[in-house]
Amino acid sequence: MEADLVLSEVTAKKTEAKRFINLFNTLIKLRSARVQQLKSSGNFVSQSEIKSFTQVIDKLKKLWIDQLKEYNIEEQGLRVMLNDAEVERVNVEAKVTKQIHKKWNELFFGVGANKQFIWPNSLEELIAVRYEWDRFIVADNTCLSSKIPVGWIVPSKPSNSEWSKYLQK
Repeated sequence: MEADLVLSEVTAKKTEAKRFINLFNTLIKLRSARVQQLKSSGNFVSQSEIKSFTQVIDKLKKLWIDQLKEYNIEEQGLRVMLNDAEVERVNVEAKVTKQIHKKWNELFFGVGANKQFIWPNSLEELIAVRYEWDRFIVADNTCLSSKIPVGWIVPSKPSNSEWSKYLQK
């Protein structure tokens, strides 16, 4: 967030620098028009004044152009920092999501679950697995049978200590 604030300040400074450069260009045009007007009306215009004005404006303009270049470099650096921070944030999010999925898979299928039994490798395997599953689907009115439950069935606690030693922890 701090980089965002600094970036907005740099952007404001760049805008100000551009405004000053445009102001100097406008002053040069205005001065040129006034000098031309004075010459056309027959008044004397000192070349030293014209030269002095041009030198001062050129120095100020160069100063602001150099400052604008520095602001551009600073802005580039900040944008790179923000981009790197965004990439890092996305990577951390992906890592956390992957860890959550891994934890869920371990909870549902066990720690050492073999993925070949969870994810079919081909269409034929998928059809074979679905065929096996579909054998257990029964009509609602079938006597002494039930459908496959919609959600997960969590095993109940062992009925005695004899069975509890076989639980994985």
